[in-house]
Parts: sequence; structure tokens; C-alpha cells
Amino acid sequence: MKRRSAAASRLTTCTMVVDTATTLNAGPVDAASDYPPVTCDRLTRAPSDPGWLTDSRSYNGQSHSPLKQSDASNVGQLKQAWRYPFPAKLSQSFEATPIVNGNYLFVSTPKDNVYVFGLVRG
Repeated sequence: MKRRSAAASRLTTCTMVVDTATTLNAGPVDAASDYPPVTCDRLTRAPSDPGWLTDSRSYNGQSHSPLKQSDASNVGQLKQAWRYPFPAKLSQSFEATPIVNGNYLFVSTPKDNVYVFGLVRG
């Protein structure tokens, strides 16, 4: 059996993601003018992308954030900045990784809904 390179595997995955996205899209959707397109190039270069575009952030699966604002010396000072009261019918736990692209945070729920929040970066 011939083995494919990691780059070929990523390209196949990108193609499958794009195909799935276009298949699930039942009608035209207008993206916000400030919404950056998710491309195979961005997915392949995820470790240097400012977003969190996949469940593991990048294809290497490390799920590590490059952000440096919070660390062991100041984590005790973190405070809740906002919260969203999801409907009571969503009593199960959330197990999917939130996705961040541009100024938008996407959260999928146990009841097959997706919530989109606009982020204000300060």
C-alpha cells in the first residue's frame, strides 16, 4: 500500500471540508464583510493563523494556544468578562471545541444548533 505524504493528506482533508461545507449549504449565505474566508491555505498554516479554525487548532493536533497574555503568574487574576445563558433544554455538557474566525466565535450545542457570537477585542 502506497503511503501519502502529510501534505497530500492535509490537501485531501481540506478538499473534504470544502466539499462538505458546500454540500451542507442549502442556499446562498452572505458572510459579514469582516469575516475572513476559511481556505485550505489557512487551514494548512493554522499554527501561524490568529484564529482557531479546527477542533485541534492545527493538523498536528497539539491544541496549544500561542497566546501569552495569561500564564502561571497571573491566571489567578482572571475574571469572567461575559456569559451567555443557553436555553435550559441544553442540559447536556458541551463537548465540541469552539471555533474562532476573525471576530466570530462559533459554538455547537448538544441539540445540533450553532450559536455565533461577535467578539469585541480590546
